[in-house]
Amino acid sequence: MARKLATIATFVEASQAHIARGVLEAAGIPVSLNNEESFALFGDGMTALGGIRLVVREEDESAAVKVLDETFGTEESVSEEELAAQAVATVPDELEHSQAAPDDPSSESLDREKNARVAFRPAATSLLIPFVVIFAYAMIRRTATGPGELSARGRWNLNAAITLVIWPTLVLCFLALATLIALVAYPLILLGIV
Repeated sequence: MARKLATIATFVEASQAHIARGVLEAAGIPVSLNNEESFALFGDGMTALGGIRLVVREEDESAAVKVLDETFGTEESVSEEELAAQAVATVPDELEHSQAAPDDPSSESLDREKNARVAFRPAATSLLIPFVVIFAYAMIRRTATGPGELSARGRWNLNAAITLVIWPTLVLCFLALATLIALVAYPLILLGIV
């Protein structure tokens, strides 16, 4: 008989998900991580689909939540007045940070480096799963046109992604052209025209 599962937490970073899984396993609660492989493959693209899910059996749900709350704590409730005061107090800091971020080339470069790494994974995967090439093209374009500088490793990732995506496409185009020529030439040879 199949047991029902319950998602008790979602994560956008694999390290946080593994820490939570370790805590629950240490407490003797069977647990699994869903979307972990997809997150590793597609990176930030999986965040829109919910990230990495921490899943336990439905009968273990309350015990698992209790263990996580005891280990990591729970957020205390905040009144609306305190929340408004915190928002007013942090507005100038956020404005200063948002004005400083565009001038900081390292943050742009880091984003571009991450995009180069993310572009390489689906490009390599597209050799086995062809439709993934669409995501690879999008990441290649984002990396190639993004602001900031790429390191030698980032350039290698970008060039490897382009090579992995372009060469199979060119080979398929060549095979399609050869097939078309054969389909046209074969009847002509049979008729003795060529």
